[in-house]
Amino acid sequence: MSALPAASPKGDLTGTAERREAGMLLQLIAGRWISQAVCVAANLGIADHLADESKQVDVLAREVGAAPDALQRLLRALASAGVFREVAPRHWALSPCAALLRSDVPSSLRGLARFLGTSRHYAAWGALEHSVRNGTQAYRHTHGEEFWQTLADSPEFAEAFNQSMTSVAQQFYAAIVSAYDFSAFETLVDVGGGEGELVLRLLERWPRLLATVFDLPEAAAAAGRRIAARGMQHRARAAGGSFFDAIPGGADAYMLTHVIHNWNDELAAKILTNVRGAMRDDSIVLLGEQVIATGNAPDFAKLLDLEMLVLTDGGRERTADDFERLLAAAGLELRRVVNTASGAKILEAGLPR
Repeated sequence: MSALPAASPKGDLTGTAERREAGMLLQLIAGRWISQAVCVAANLGIADHLADESKQVDVLAREVGAAPDALQRLLRALASAGVFREVAPRHWALSPCAALLRSDVPSSLRGLARFLGTSRHYAAWGALEHSVRNGTQAYRHTHGEEFWQTLADSPEFAEAFNQSMTSVAQQFYAAIVSAYDFSAFETLVDVGGGEGELVLRLLERWPRLLATVFDLPEAAAAAGRRIAARGMQHRARAAGGSFFDAIPGGADAYMLTHVIHNWNDELAAKILTNVRGAMRDDSIVLLGEQVIATGNAPDFAKLLDLEMLVLTDGGRERTADDFERLLAAAGLELRRVVNTASGAKILEAGLPR
């Protein structure tokens, strides 16, 4: 009996390397299943109910309002991805990863998970091919209106989005305070500063700093209330306006956190030009942004860039070179890029020397 011919390495998936690659690809293909399972767990608040002790699945199901068998299947699948742990048959506990789905921890990602699982967001990502083929946002193609218009019209969707931004921002704000030395500044304007969370953290860390939160009037009003509630009126104020019009002038530093990535190059340059117009000659600009790394290594910024493609009209993540060109178009010079523990960066810029 003659020996069988060797299989072609291109067509055979029986080899160890090929099986490993196939397993990796299957995990990626099924990644949306895992993501949606995490979102459902976040919606149900499972991590909060397991915060103090492990629980039998029937007890947990009554508490979160789920069918016991279906909940068991959900948790079993998530445990295979490192989210939750089965510590005894049908008895569940938090894993370190699942603990980040608790709503009461500073580094919680529950808000982000819940927003990504909304039907509107899920449907928009289902039209990613439209964005790739046409270079235009899938959200408008899917829902017939701009993403920002939905936020204005749907309080429930806006609340989910705001909670997701809080999830991300809390981690980045803590990283900014730890990674960058603000001691040289006496005055700072947080451009697009929302409800003032970053400013309040900076004031706590840097006792001689005075700050202004600048955002649209509604957000500025909310920031003013939070500043007052924290007893910081003597060191901070809130100012309403549009960064496309004019920005409060004369500060030592201007901070823009996750602002520039929302806009195309033309509008981003317009914002930075307005910042340049507000600066003194020795003022510093600080951009808190994701920065796309070169090469093929895993990089959250590259995935977030697709999120911007799906949801926005021209928003994008950028490389360090992209930021350097964008800043130069506004008459500014990139001086350095500071790493933070969150993975995002602080880009420091000023007038050309």
